[in-house]
Amino acid sequence: MICAAVFVSCSLQAILNHERFEDVQREWGAIQSLDLIEIHDGIQRVKELELTGPFDVWDGQWWRIPTTVFHHGDLLHLVLVGGAVWYLGRRLESRWGRLGMALFLPPAICLPVLAELSLGQASIGLSGLACAMLGALVVLRRFDSKVAAEVPREIAQLGMLAIVVCWLATLSGYGSLMNAAHATGFSYGALIAWTFNGPGKRVMMRRGAVVLAHLALLPVLFSVTRPVWIGRYHWYQALSIRTSLAYEDLEAYEQSLDWATRCDPSLIGAWLQWSLALESHENLAAAWKRTINGLVLNPSSQPLIENARRLWRHLDSEQRRDAERILARFFGARSEVWLSTIRAGATVSSQDSNEEVRKFEDALDIGEFSLHQQVELRLENVFPAQPNQQAPMDPVDGNDAVEGETL
Repeated sequence: MICAAVFVSCSLQAILNHERFEDVQREWGAIQSLDLIEIHDGIQRVKELELTGPFDVWDGQWWRIPTTVFHHGDLLHLVLVGGAVWYLGRRLESRWGRLGMALFLPPAICLPVLAELSLGQASIGLSGLACAMLGALVVLRRFDSKVAAEVPREIAQLGMLAIVVCWLATLSGYGSLMNAAHATGFSYGALIAWTFNGPGKRVMMRRGAVVLAHLALLPVLFSVTRPVWIGRYHWYQALSIRTSLAYEDLEAYEQSLDWATRCDPSLIGAWLQWSLALESHENLAAAWKRTINGLVLNPSSQPLIENARRLWRHLDSEQRRDAERILARFFGARSEVWLSTIRAGATVSSQDSNEEVRKFEDALDIGEFSLHQQVELRLENVFPAQPNQQAPMDPVDGNDAVEGETL
């Protein structure tokens, strides 16, 4: 009833105020995966396509964890999940009673949400609770004939099949479903049912250990608001520093980006932002080093290659000698191939075999370029609008001179 009331209220507010349904849900406490948005000519656009996550929770809004379960994506979602909770909950309450259900519901509601947040994902709806009820009833069927009669085997099998189908749909790329929430909810319900109604249910030590284990929910709740194991969280913290007065503290900004790339080296945008921040502080050598470091871990990243080309054009002769030494330290014997790639615009794939590298070296005559020749390159967009990369920048022409910018 609460879920239905919240859904209708959010829908009416969205219609009457001409707002997006998702924005209204967020106002009412839903946890959503947010993007970093910037305004360009009055139009909102995603600035960092790699940087998504439950920013509200990362900002410390922990109270959204119990409220997000009352929101659902659409009417079909509400009907399916609400129907499952109504059907399974009535049968579980008849076995455990109102007090037992009152003790079971809070952790069964919160744990699936915490599981999704630990992966940096958003979570809405009561599907995690429905899976917890299903897990409890699947176990109870084995030890309680009354429950087995009320919940046919076909219903239990259908519920478990639905969990597997959701997982397979996510693997197939048909959508990102809350598989962590479903698995966590099912496991929790099964554990509680086995502990209090399974064999050896009178073993007080085991039951006491399970009850005390619920105290761990408090530190878990705190940790998911600061998930230091997620690279995107550290990147978000770096951007928070950048938008605050603390941006002058480059060390703190670098430290956050360092942790971001350590936790998730595939965050191309984080490598680029780190390099651009150092470049803005006129530390071209450090900016080059960060770009090459990112290329070592992401050798097929075109944005990093383009950034290396752009930096190379701004280096003087002495800085280029240092840049070549850095390149040799990171790439070893292949540094000459990469140097020609950066200077002449060739491409290098992360899957190149030794034979392919030899063909590439034969096809490209490195000797035709002098050691410190500045190769004229077409000024390309460093941040192409592709998934996991930044939004495009407007091209620059000769009439768009900006103070302090070299055209």
